[in-house]
Amino acid sequence: MCGITGFVNIGSKRELNRDTLMNQVVRMSDMLEHRGPDSSGFWVDEVHGIALGHRRLSIVDTSSGGAQPMCSHDGNIVICFNGEIYNHIELRNELEQSGVSFKSTSDTEVLVSGIVHWGLESTVKRLIGQFAFAMVDRANNSFHLVRDRVGEKPLYYGWLGKELVFASELKALTVLPSWVGSINTEALALYFRHNYIPSPHSIYQGIYKLPPASIISISLRVSNFDRALPITRYWSLFVREKRAVATDSEIEKRITQSVKRQMVADVPVGAFLSGGVDSSTIVALMTESATLPVQTFTIGFDDPKFNEAKHAASVAKHLDTDHHEFILSAQDAMNIIPELPQIYDEPFADSSQLPTFLISKMIRSKVTVALSGDGGDELFCGYERYFVTQEIWRSLSKVPHSLLSLLANIIHRLPMSALQVFSTIAKRLPGSGSKLNPTKIKRLAVLSGSSTFDQLYKGIISHELNPERMVLGGAEGASEFSLEPDYGARSRWGDMMARDINSYLPDDILTKVDRASMANSLEVRVPLLSHDVMESAWSRHPDSDASVPKPTKKILRNILYKRVPKSLIERPKVGFAVPMGDWLDGPLKTWVMDLLNPDVIKNQNILDPRIVSNLLSDHYQGRADHKDRLWNLVVFQSWFNDAKR
Repeated sequence: MCGITGFVNIGSKRELNRDTLMNQVVRMSDMLEHRGPDSSGFWVDEVHGIALGHRRLSIVDTSSGGAQPMCSHDGNIVICFNGEIYNHIELRNELEQSGVSFKSTSDTEVLVSGIVHWGLESTVKRLIGQFAFAMVDRANNSFHLVRDRVGEKPLYYGWLGKELVFASELKALTVLPSWVGSINTEALALYFRHNYIPSPHSIYQGIYKLPPASIISISLRVSNFDRALPITRYWSLFVREKRAVATDSEIEKRITQSVKRQMVADVPVGAFLSGGVDSSTIVALMTESATLPVQTFTIGFDDPKFNEAKHAASVAKHLDTDHHEFILSAQDAMNIIPELPQIYDEPFADSSQLPTFLISKMIRSKVTVALSGDGGDELFCGYERYFVTQEIWRSLSKVPHSLLSLLANIIHRLPMSALQVFSTIAKRLPGSGSKLNPTKIKRLAVLSGSSTFDQLYKGIISHELNPERMVLGGAEGASEFSLEPDYGARSRWGDMMARDINSYLPDDILTKVDRASMANSLEVRVPLLSHDVMESAWSRHPDSDASVPKPTKKILRNILYKRVPKSLIERPKVGFAVPMGDWLDGPLKTWVMDLLNPDVIKNQNILDPRIVSNLLSDHYQGRADHKDRLWNLVVFQSWFNDAKR
């Protein structure tokens, strides 16, 4: 696993020389040292104004044979590669049978040789792995950027003047002389809706995330350039032609194979273990292939309401793993918060970023590679919101939409103090009414005005229902949740899962894991996201909106319960949540009040100071629970202050 960066100068080359190119790319690469602390490498082409920089975290072939940027044997192909190819041994054998010889055991050399032998797109389609890479084809005078199928590895790109720049992380671009760094207000509005910035946007104008399963190709022959770069998609989970429906045993076999593949490394390997279905399944399968006890790691909280460490310990004991546990306190979180802007480079407010960073730090002290159970919820219908959305929609469908819209508008206009009266009454009622507070009442009222199921789900997953109001002059950019594409799903379950696979999974879950782990020079691998596993799982997504019982990870549970007693797993799902409300109301309150000071907000002229002030007063005076919205705000403010330096 590594960090990559560089640029292609499409303008005049007269002012460029080798030293200029090298100095710039070295500075960019130095910003990514945490992603690859073992070594660095550079390649420049004065004629075409190209520079490639690489930081290396040695995992497969830790010798100099895996050094990058790497050239093909004939010198025509040059690659700067971040990632791991899990099927590189099979591909190597296939190439050797065709007469290709190798100088190292590196998976990067397999990639380079494959491109020479099969071509770029044909090779990429054969890869099983996580990757992002830049490639120069000197014979055909072309340059290419490529990202893996799901978006496990990041890749930013964009134009700075007449330079096409790219990097694994935004910080590598900020050291260039031509860097401006203007805020993209459309992306900022999207951030407040989702608490992350969806692809292809980034927080900066003119800089983008390359979408998963995509290739950008440009010609180096032309002196003029077109900012609208052509993007080719080479894979989609949601193909129109019907794939064969996989059986339970076939899915189990593919997940098992994926775990075995991803355990292969020339360095120590461990695993995240939360005690839930996904991570427990991965660890259970690892123990069947490992010759020594698997090293497992979990993190808990000193607040018992959020602490699931004891459940992970029970699973670890049953599987006889070498288990490690870390208990997170509010002080631990506060120590990490100042580092978040540098870790994530753009506003990112999934609060589980804090425990993810700390557990990555703990894991790195023991191993260099860790397997994770991420992807199980999206692939096997595991999120509770899928069922909540269905139930709300069934209820709304029984009431005329005109009446719902009228009620929604009335309640939306009521102040929180008035809604507090309704909340007080509700608490005296039996059942779910006791859980209604002013915040939930207002949110449910807004959601009840949804005219389509897609609108309702968009509201369910939104942290800010009207984010364009938060950002001064900021219209919300297009995203997976506004374009409403047709995935060809057979049910509303499938539509919700598809949206999350295309957006929430790569831009929140995988971004969180990549930055938190790579900030600690740890490589994380995700066996459930091997594309053969994903295709098998998707072939089994629910056929009916009225699936009974709920189709919650049934296949994964069946695999797991062959190996772990059901009693150790079955319990209410908590997720990787943190006691953010307690922290914001307690040890973090002063920090919140300083960052969201009305005068500070007004002088910045980015956010609406009236809305921010109302959120603060409603929350701290007990009229509403705005912990998630306040966390989004302070994360942005903290990032903005850091970016100004």
